[in-house]
Amino acid sequence: MVTQTKPRALVIGNFRGRAGIIQALRGSPFDIVEATEGRRGIKHVLEDAPSVVIISGSTRDAGHLSLLRAIRCLTSVPILVIGSGQETCANEFLFHGANGFVPYCRRFEMTSVYINTLLSRN
Repeated sequence: MVTQTKPRALVIGNFRGRAGIIQALRGSPFDIVEATEGRRGIKHVLEDAPSVVIISGSTRDAGHLSLLRAIRCLTSVPILVIGSGQETCANEFLFHGANGFVPYCRRFEMTSVYINTLLSRN
C-alpha cells in the first residue's frame, strides 16, 4: 500500500506574521513548517522540500528581498509573499521571483481567501 504524504507549506516570518498565515492555512491540505528567520527558512527549503514557500515581509526590510532571491535560486516551487499591499511593494517582490503577492488585510478572513485561492492554482 502506498501512503501519500501531504504537501508542505513553509512559512517564514516573525511570530506575528507566521501566526496570521498559519491561521489562514487552517483547514488547508498542507503540513505547515515554520521558520523564524531567513537562514532557518533556507535550511527548511533544502531539507524539507516544501510544496510552497510563504514569506511574511515588506520591501522596507531588504532581508526579505534577499531571502526571496536566495530561495528562488534553490527551488522552483511557488513562493507567495504576504505584505503591506502597496503596489510598489507587490511589484518589487514579483520582479524578484515571487509567484504571488497577497496583501495583508485588516480583515484577516480576506487574507485567508487570497492565500487559499493562490495555493489552489498550483
